[in-house]
Amino acid sequence: MKAESGKRIERANPKTNIQNPDSKMETSQVVQIGRDLLLTSLVLSLPAIATSLVVGLCISILQTVTSVQEQTLTFAPRIIAVGAVLIVTLPWTIRVAVGFTTRMMEMVVGAGL
Repeated sequence: MKAESGKRIERANPKTNIQNPDSKMETSQVVQIGRDLLLTSLVLSLPAIATSLVVGLCISILQTVTSVQEQTLTFAPRIIAVGAVLIVTLPWTIRVAVGFTTRMMEMVVGAGL
């Protein structure tokens, strides 16, 4: 393909990196990124899930003891408790998320992508 100025225009190959075709990410780096992503998401979701589990268990025990079998009774306390835990753990959550993002950006810069 020729441009108007007579210079040849190369088509971009979607299988290679346009900026630096010699830089490729190793399989171990991809596995490390995936492991870090899964671990970070697990750690970030743990407070809300644990709170929901504990509150649900307490409400279920209370329902069993009092013989109240209302299915919708557990939802309001769970939502309130999870909301409170999310508000309390928000600064920590932001620090963990920023740390993860920083690590990923450093890996991108280190890989030359």
